[in-house]
Amino acid sequence: MIEHEERYRTLVELAPDAIAVHRDGRLVFSNAAAVRMLGAQTLDDLLGRPLLQFTAPSYHEVARARFRDAMEHHTAQ
Repeated sequence: MIEHEERYRTLVELAPDAIAVHRDGRLVFSNAAAVRMLGAQTLDDLLGRPLLQFTAPSYHEVARARFRDAMEHHTAQ
C-alpha cells in the first residue's frame, strides 16, 4: 500500500495541472502547480485560506453551489 501512496503522491506533486484539496471550504493541500497558479511562494502561504478568496466575487454563488453539491454527493468538482 505504501508504494501505491508514494506513486500517487508523486503523480499529484508533479502534475502540470493545479490540484487542490479543501475541507469545509478551506485549503488543506495543493500541488506546486496550484501554488504557482494562485500566486503564492509556498504551500504554507495558502493553507487554511478560504477557497472563495481565490474566486472572483461574481462566481462566489456558483462556487458555493458546486461545493455543496460535491459534499452532498461526495464527488470531486
